[in-house]
Amino acid sequence: MDKATLAVEISKYFEKRLEALGARGTGLNEKACSVRNRLPSEVFQDLLWLARQRNLVVHETAPSWDEERFLRHALDVVARLGHTVPDMQHSKEPARTVTDRRSITAVSTSKDVQAPERVMNRIAAEQIIEMLKVNVLHLSDDEFEELHDEANAVVMTECNRLSEDWDAFQYLAAQKDRQAAERFHYFALALRAGAPIGQLMERVRDAIPMSFLVAEFRLSNVETGSGQTVG
Repeated sequence: MDKATLAVEISKYFEKRLEALGARGTGLNEKACSVRNRLPSEVFQDLLWLARQRNLVVHETAPSWDEERFLRHALDVVARLGHTVPDMQHSKEPARTVTDRRSITAVSTSKDVQAPERVMNRIAAEQIIEMLKVNVLHLSDDEFEELHDEANAVVMTECNRLSEDWDAFQYLAAQKDRQAAERFHYFALALRAGAPIGQLMERVRDAIPMSFLVAEFRLSNVETGSGQTVG
């Protein structure tokens, strides 16, 4: 899917979410403005930013359009909008906003142009944790300890700031010059070393491209023979 189509589909998704609040008008900008008094200030501002970014890429006036940044903003708005939109408020499933986050993620990897609600890449936090666990499942305790010692030695020569068992792995995972697969592996090692899941998930979401997570999810489904589908 090209960037313009991606931006348009995600904008349409938010337009539908706002319509649940009674939004009126044409386009995301107008609809957000029509229900401004019902939205948290930061959500309103982010929606306007998304609308501007959508227009820039559609009209080809953006010299360098940051797709990853656009998607991160969209996912963040989904999480916060979930506390505002009525049908999310009354959902019996607390993870509903996670589901909607996945529907946004799906747009970026779908080969077909579909509305986000109909392209459900179900990559919940729990599933990413399982993917991380599987990534290092083959390591024996001795092999893990050897990797742990190596990581500590590398990091100690660079920053000398290690207070937790998982710090070295997370430090290496944060290095942007590494490939996504290598960074994901270090996050997996950090999880095995006892890193707090909440903190780890934030870092994984920030550091690992969604396209990589989707590919890993598909691969894990093939390897395990599960019936889950992505896209």
